[in-house]
This record gives sequence, structure tokens and C-alpha cells, in this order.
Amino acid sequence: MKRGVDAKHSVEVNVRNLLRLSVVLGLLAPAGAIAQTDDDSSTGVQVGGSVSADTAAGETEGSADAEGEAGADATSPFDEPEPDPVYAPPPPPPPSPVAVTPPPPPPAVEEEEEEPTVWDSLSANVFADAFYMADWNRPSDPTAASSVPHRAFDSSHGFQLAFAGLDVAYEGEQVGATINLRFGDGARRLIGNDEPVFSVLKQGYLTWSPTEQLSFDLGQFDTIYGAEVADSWQNLNYTRGALYYLMQPFYHTGLRAGYQVNDTVSLTGLIVNGTNNPIDNNQSPHVGLQVGLTPSDDLGFWLGYYGGAGSSGFGGNPERSDDEWEHFFDAVLNVTAGDLTFVGNADFYLSGPDTGEGPSFYWGASAALGYALTEMFGVAGRVEFLHDPTERAPGTPFISGAYDWLATGTVTLDFKPIENLIIRLDNRIEFAEADVFADKDGVTDIWFATTLGAVVKAN
Repeated sequence: MKRGVDAKHSVEVNVRNLLRLSVVLGLLAPAGAIAQTDDDSSTGVQVGGSVSADTAAGETEGSADAEGEAGADATSPFDEPEPDPVYAPPPPPPPSPVAVTPPPPPPAVEEEEEEPTVWDSLSANVFADAFYMADWNRPSDPTAASSVPHRAFDSSHGFQLAFAGLDVAYEGEQVGATINLRFGDGARRLIGNDEPVFSVLKQGYLTWSPTEQLSFDLGQFDTIYGAEVADSWQNLNYTRGALYYLMQPFYHTGLRAGYQVNDTVSLTGLIVNGTNNPIDNNQSPHVGLQVGLTPSDDLGFWLGYYGGAGSSGFGGNPERSDDEWEHFFDAVLNVTAGDLTFVGNADFYLSGPDTGEGPSFYWGASAALGYALTEMFGVAGRVEFLHDPTERAPGTPFISGAYDWLATGTVTLDFKPIENLIIRLDNRIEFAEADVFADKDGVTDIWFATTLGAVVKAN
């Protein structure tokens, strides 16, 4: 009995010791573990300061479990604290792009300019001008149209070469030279010289320009007077007018000076042998002066004077006289308005008395109007009137030798299929004061003809 009581007493002592150890361990455990232990052992409540063995055992097991969990989840105050985590620094930002300045280009190699040669200052042009004329008066002689004094280069019925031409020019900085050669029946009627050297020479002169405003030409050159020229494509009509062929000079031989006063005013002066004379036949030259006014590219006016001894001029006095000067006045007006062009020309001539009975004079005027329908097609018209009232000899008009007055009218159709080809169709009618035109019945005072002309030029 006593051994059983002692054993019981020993168990109770051991339980109490365990409970005390448990309490001590509970006090040493973290608060979180105590709280967890309290929650897990809520059914084990101490009553009157004692706890049953089952309760103590449960608490002991709970304490052991709590300690296991606390050992897993909590850090003992005697344990070393874990070091703070070491975070790797963020990678540095990528470098900002750096603007790379390209290296400067290598200096340009200056090409050596070739020195100009004589060939760079030369220019040339060739052309051919041919036509077919139908003389509707139908004279028995195909060349009858050329018998009147005012007929220019359309001088016979049928096909004909008016001109074949070569123009060569040298233009240096201050000097130049010009040569124009003409061949064909038109050259004979234009130049009117049978000498081999001069029969084909339309122009041949040298030029010196000491300044940009002043120039001198010495030799044989085209006249500065009149509105029309010998080269047909530079006129509004294919055939040349009676005023051009009968009452104006063609060319001069001598000295010509030109001076550009300003952008509007120009002056041209002449000292020459006479009218259409390569060689003078008297001792005194003809002189001329022209004033040009060009306020714009669309408006131009030229007024000229030309005078000298009649024996080397229009008077045709065969004597080598320096007397009886003739005086010629010329006015030209050129107006352009868009595709419309107007060209007016008036001439007046006065000479000393050839017969001692008084001075002689004649005058004439022409007006031409052209309109460019397109770049390819155009139309033009021209009217003229010439008055020759005085007589060189009884019954002989001064300049024409055939009539006192003449009127002409011309209508031209212009066709340029390509750049270097010009085709023109002229229909022309003329009226004279006297019967001077040949027809199938003899002569009449009316003449009508149609001329188809073509020109091919290099430039």
C-alpha cells in the first residue's frame, strides 16, 4: 500500500515539475508562440490553481508542438539575427545617343576652265529660199513680171531659187568680222554688181567695240533704213514690198558707228560711198543718221536721215557731180501686242533739180499686220501706196520711170511644221496709174499672182 501511495506521490511530483518547466518555457517563448499555444489549448483551463494530468499532458504536448512551430517560425532571442538582404543595384541607364558630327567634305577641286578659242567665237548659218509663182495675168513671157521697176525677187512665173546663203561671223570681246554670201537670181537683183568679187557679197565688214555702248563697222553692210529686209523669213510676208525695193537703199560701203545712249535711246551714223555702191563715183560721201527709241520690247520707233550727191544716190546722175544733193527721210514703227504685230514704214525723198526746172520728190508708205494663230500657223497682210509725181524727164516719173502712183495688197498664210522650215503662201494684187503689167492680151494696169515660198535654215 505504502509503495503504491509513494508511487502515486512520485508521479504527481513529476507532473508538477513538468508543469513548472512548461511554464518557464512558456515564459521564454515569443509572444506569437504563446498566443498560438493559448489558441490551441483553450480547452485546458486551470481551476483552483491545479490542472488535471490529462490537461497537463495535453499542455505538455501542445507546448512541445508550439516549441516546434516556434522554432520553425520564430527567432530565439539567443539566435543571431539574419542579415538584411543585399539587393543588387539597378543596372545603369543606357548611355544617351551622342550626335556624331560628320567630318567636313573635302574641298572641291576647282576644274580648270578651258581658255576660249577662236572657234568658240565663230557662228555660221546656211539657208536656201525657193518658190513657185503663178502669174495669173498669164503673159507670153514667163519673166514679164520682172519688167516693172518695183518687182523684187519673185520675178518670174514658175519655179525659182531666190537665194542660197552662207552667213559667217566672228565675235570677240572687242573685235569681230561678218561675211554674208548670197547666190541665186535674187542675189543678182539684190547686189546688182557684175564684178566677180562683189556679185555674191551681201555683207563683209569688220567690227571694233571700244566700249559696251560704242561700236564701229567698216566695210559693206546692210542699210539701216526701212522695215523689211532681203531675208524673207524675217518679214511678215514672203514677197518684199514695192517700198522696200523701189524707194530704199539695200546696202552701203563705208563706216558705220552705233552708240547705245541708254536702254531706250540708240544712235547710228553713216559715212558711205552712196547707195548700193561698193565703189564711189564722186568725191563726196553720203552721210546718214538714225535715232532709235525702244521704251520696251513691244514698242520701237526709228527715224532716219540719209543724204549726199545725187550722182551716187537714187538720182542716178551719170555725171561725177558733187552737187544737187538728195535727201531721204525714213520712219519705222514696230508694235507688238501678244500674238499681234504691226509694222509701219514711211519714206520721203527730195532731190535737187536734174533739169533745172525745180526739185524732184516722191514718197511712199506701207503697213503690215501679222497674227500668230498658233506656234505653227499665222496670217499676215500688207498694204502699200507709192506716189511719184515729178518727172526726171518729160513724161518720165522720177523714181519708177513708169507710173505716177502704185498700190499693192498682199495676204500671207504662214506655216511652220518644224523649227527650221518656213512655208508661206502669198496672194498679191497691184494697181498702177498706167498700163505697166504684161498679160495675155498685151499690158494692163492690174497684176495678180500667187507665190508659194519655202525656206530651210540651219538656225
